[in-house]
Amino acid sequence: MGDVTKDTATGDRVGTLVALNALNAAASVELDNRSGVGMFLAAGTLEGTLTPEVSYDGGTTWSATYFVNALFKTPSVTLPLTNPNSAGQFSIQVQGGATHARVRVSSHTSGTADCTLRATVVFNGHPHGWIGMTPADGRLNFALNAQNVDANAPVAVYPFYHNGTTWDLVRGDVANGALVNLGANNDVTATGNVAHDAGDSGNPVKIGYKTVAHGATPTAVAADDRTDAYANREGLPFVIGGAPNVLTKNLNISDADGAQTDTDIIGAISAGTKYVVTWLAVTVDEDTTAGTQCRIGFGTANTPALDAAGVIMSHSGIAPGSGVVIGNGGGIIGVGGDGAELRVTCADPTGGNLDITVGYYTTSS
Repeated sequence: MGDVTKDTATGDRVGTLVALNALNAAASVELDNRSGVGMFLAAGTLEGTLTPEVSYDGGTTWSATYFVNALFKTPSVTLPLTNPNSAGQFSIQVQGGATHARVRVSSHTSGTADCTLRATVVFNGHPHGWIGMTPADGRLNFALNAQNVDANAPVAVYPFYHNGTTWDLVRGDVANGALVNLGANNDVTATGNVAHDAGDSGNPVKIGYKTVAHGATPTAVAADDRTDAYANREGLPFVIGGAPNVLTKNLNISDADGAQTDTDIIGAISAGTKYVVTWLAVTVDEDTTAGTQCRIGFGTANTPALDAAGVIMSHSGIAPGSGVVIGNGGGIIGVGGDGAELRVTCADPTGGNLDITVGYYTTSS
């Protein structure tokens, strides 16, 4: 193992040049409060693996750390070499409290290469450090290793991403910031780029609305295109209830038809599908001679009984020339069960007609 031989005029401490030519051969340097370590590896014939390590007890016990390539800034827990090995310069990640750093031959096949370590002083509180991001629970966790930080000094760091096996440098630029492929199900925080009461710009990724004056008609977009949500100038949203394909159906029951029992109003519906009713109107014309009882509800075979679940309208005697209206299409007044039709049971509209008109759509169960 190489020992410290001198202090340079700049405050650097340089370890002894060591020939890494056998298993566990190591070049080391004492840190003595220095926070940066560089490794200089000469070209040679070494075929094996180098492992960077740090000690917290004066060089007795050693723990693994990381190499960081000075050119590509790619962290690695080991440095594999083949014969002939190329010359290289690497930084060694040093944690706070470390007393020594070294590079050890953790596997040796053949050959040799000279190695020197240099411990450097960080001036003016500008630390060397890095940020590691590990998706331990789907989030990015940051750990900054920096020493001698001046309150007014910027912290220079290298950001890296760890996928559980390997490290990679976070890419990006000044205009767009860091660009990280988060993959599926990771948490992302989005912030709008246009403030409230500012002119609208950019493509929609927003919680707010685009204002439109009352009486104006927004420009239509093509089917399957993205669209803005609209509100008036006070920020009150324009919202239409229901579904894109709300349908209507009428059933006329005349005196000649007579009383009805469990009659399907809309039509048969298959299993796995439900009717959703948004409004309902039941009227009796003036020619009827008496009030007409009517009950409407969902059922696979029968109209629900009085006081039973599934009834959406019931009247004991609708007077001639009057009717009942429930809902306005802006909400839901009833949802049928899986495969249940909308059915009516009513008395004979003697001398006239009873009309049922319903607004509805279908949905998967």
